[in-house]
Amino acid sequence: MREFLKSLRFKILLGVLAVLLGMMIYAAGSGGIDTLPERIFASIVTPVTKFTTTITDGFADFFSVFFNAKNNYEENLLLKEENAKLKQQLADYGTIKTENERFKEILNITELDADIELIDAGVISRDPTDSFYSFNIDRGSAHGVSLRDPVVTADGLVGFISSVGPTYSTVTTLFNPQSNVGALDSVSRETGNVTGTIELAKENLVKMEFLSTETAIQEGNLIVTSGSSGMFPADLVIGEAKEIVTEDSGISLSAYIEPAADITKTKYVYILTSFLGQSSEEEAP
Repeated sequence: MREFLKSLRFKILLGVLAVLLGMMIYAAGSGGIDTLPERIFASIVTPVTKFTTTITDGFADFFSVFFNAKNNYEENLLLKEENAKLKQQLADYGTIKTENERFKEILNITELDADIELIDAGVISRDPTDSFYSFNIDRGSAHGVSLRDPVVTADGLVGFISSVGPTYSTVTTLFNPQSNVGALDSVSRETGNVTGTIELAKENLVKMEFLSTETAIQEGNLIVTSGSSGMFPADLVIGEAKEIVTEDSGISLSAYIEPAADITKTKYVYILTSFLGQSSEEEAP
């Protein structure tokens, strides 16, 4: 033991202890300056910490792109959904507005006869080779349509049903000579028969025949249905008298009538399936 205390190693150990003791006393007196081991540890740990922090921040930035993209995608979906709802609301508003206008048209027609029953229909095709402008509609026997049912718009008479399928029908117009509508001058009460010809159809006109010379119809008078045949209800508007002519025989007069309904361009019509005084199909002329 004595030999160790006198040895060089012991003296070196005492020197190291003295240095460490001095550093500890100095650190305590200077307010806690880092110790040498702490400095050594810090010199090793600090670069590693900075490296790991950089890596962590890089991963955070990298994945934030994906998280933000997902959020933006979801926000875009919500905006598209809201936009689609707004467009649908506008479309619904347009549909409702159109239906309301058409229902108003129905009310104007039914004021003539409370017993009138109507079916609305859309024009689905026209025959370009037909000089009398016949057309097909999207209603048929499955909807309650029958042969010779009158076809109208809110403006006036169009024609009648001449052919019926399960889900479609054909409309023969006033321009066709087959129409033969009993008519009445709303002013003079002169009666006659409205029919058409190829020549008059080209001019958007029909003819009211068999008028007497004693009570001539005046130009501008409104011509309506008389309701005498049972095929059409009374007081449906046909059109306006445009010209009065004398027949070749010189015995009677005829009046050229401009239909009130836009027969060649109408897109929607109404079929009168029931009305007061309606005759059956067999009884109709």
